Amino acid sequence: MSELTLQGHRRSRVLVADDTESIRLLFRRLLTADGHDVIVAADGAAALDAVRRQQPDVILLDVTMPAIDGLEVCRRLKSDPATRLTPIVLVTGQTDLSDRIRGIEAGADEFLSKPVHPHELRARVRSLARVKHLIDALDSAEAAFMTLALTIEARDPYTKGHCERLARHAVRLGRALGVPADDLEALHRGGYLHDVGKVGIPDAVLRKPGRYVLIDATGRDLEPISEANAQAYLVIEGPGASRQVPVLSRLLEAAPALAEKIDGAEWVGNRRWNLTFETGQVLALPEGKQEAGEALAEFARLEGMNQLLDGQAVAFDMRVKDRITMRIPGRSEPKPVAVPAEKSDGE
Repeated sequence: MSELTLQGHRRSRVLVADDTESIRLLFRRLLTADGHDVIVAADGAAALDAVRRQQPDVILLDVTMPAIDGLEVCRRLKSDPATRLTPIVLVTGQTDLSDRIRGIEAGADEFLSKPVHPHELRARVRSLARVKHLIDALDSAEAAFMTLALTIEARDPYTKGHCERLARHAVRLGRALGVPADDLEALHRGGYLHDVGKVGIPDAVLRKPGRYVLIDATGRDLEPISEANAQAYLVIEGPGASRQVPVLSRLLEAAPALAEKIDGAEWVGNRRWNLTFETGQVLALPEGKQEAGEALAEFARLEGMNQLLDGQAVAFDMRVKDRITMRIPGRSEPKPVAVPAEKSDGE
């Protein structure tokens, strides 16, 4: 079995386009013996149709074909995003430098001069087929990364469509700045892949019965960690907490300065969060993503005004809208306090 049959577990498909039948038959015989599937076309129009239907891995084009010549076929294929990465070899009897320059400008990858030596033909096609297989492998890898990015996004319904929106806005901004087409494509891919780096990077620690486990930003287990080392991370606990990690990350964005002071988060009753600060004080948040975010932002405002985390209260309860209840040691009943309205600039 040939090397090309083994590589990628499929035979390479080669298109030979030449208006001389004897050359088509010779190339077909040589390349078929090398393990390739060979398609033939007698003119440029037939070659374009064969490319559309058969999607070859390598294309051999005679330059001087009737109707549509090889240069024009090459130019059209290289301007089409679907075929621009397919290797094209121009086969020509012309040896002038100007002829080769026109071929390069049309996008040709290689040249073969007539009469073509069989060993050179086979070596060039084998090399270009290998390159095309690698390109296809990269396309598959890109598709896998895209799928991974969308899978990460899908773990949190709150971020649905986030990658697509970011990709679209990035491309619009790039166009407004006059960014070249290749860079616009990179921006589009980056919009989808910007969150992939979160996978596999320790983001927090999940406390399980009798042990601690590092988790990434999606809540996926990474590896065990000792209790002592776990204290360097945000410690998350509670039944079903790992599935809520992306939601918790969004919640903490409501008060980024305050989030730095949070040591632990407990998912309570599979419906809401209790947050524990580095001072040991606990804040009970209400149910609902929006309600919890608003309550946390409000607590951050009150903390900035009154330094609650340095006060006497050991626990705060903001489950009732516009009210904070504080539990202070030595008092039999918690102390409810109405949340003061935020003053406007003119007051």
